[in-house]
Amino acid sequence: MDVFSEIFEQARWKNDLLWRRAFYEPWGFRFPCERSGGFHMVVQGECYVRYSDRTELLQKGDLAIIRPGCHHDLVSAPRSRARSVRELAESTPEAPGPGGIPLTTLVSVRHEVPDGPVHPFFHEIPEVLILRQAEIPLNHPIHTTCAMIAAEVGSGIGSDLILQRLTDILLYSALRQWLES
Repeated sequence: MDVFSEIFEQARWKNDLLWRRAFYEPWGFRFPCERSGGFHMVVQGECYVRYSDRTELLQKGDLAIIRPGCHHDLVSAPRSRARSVRELAESTPEAPGPGGIPLTTLVSVRHEVPDGPVHPFFHEIPEVLILRQAEIPLNHPIHTTCAMIAAEVGSGIGSDLILQRLTDILLYSALRQWLES
């Protein structure tokens, strides 16, 4: 087994598909990430990620990988108010608005970090690592995996399981791409 694979195998991260959700009205959520990281993939529309006094635009196909411990907001507009992501988990999905087209559709995954020492590799990852769809070659596995995730959003039987496996592949591929660049 190579070093990259060993690091992730020993990390024992537990992934959790937070949501695959369409938003039809302005929105904003705060992600407390004491012992977790993860990523957000914009399937449709755009949004912003705010962290450490920075605000970054995310557009369709973009991926924001969040380092464990990086508290951040995900919002529909740069100055949108953010409420706890726990409120989203307790709410019912919005009904489609006029025209039925959401402002934003997202897939978000949380990777829980178990208690104990953390490999130094994880401290080297930027707080938020953004991969822009426009910068990913069409024949790259990241592009293909993003396309598969986008197609799976809203699918039927087994969709959650398939999305969890695809999002694992996407995380590892994206971090490998970052290491190689």
